[in-house]
Amino acid sequence: MIGRVKKVSSHRIRDQLPGQVWAGGCKPVLVRDDEHWANVLKYIRNHKNAWVWCEK
Repeated sequence: MIGRVKKVSSHRIRDQLPGQVWAGGCKPVLVRDDEHWANVLKYIRNHKNAWVWCEK
C-alpha cells in the first residue's frame, strides 16, 4: 500500500517537482503522542533536501 501511495503521489507532482521525491525503502513508525510527533517533524526537517507539509 505504501509503495502505491508513493508512486501515485510522485507521478502527480512530477511537473512541479521533477526528480526523485521519495527515499528508497520504508520504515513506518507509529506516532505515540504529540511530543513524539514534534520529534518526528524535527528529525525530518533536519535532513538535507527533506520537507514536511503541515496543514493547520
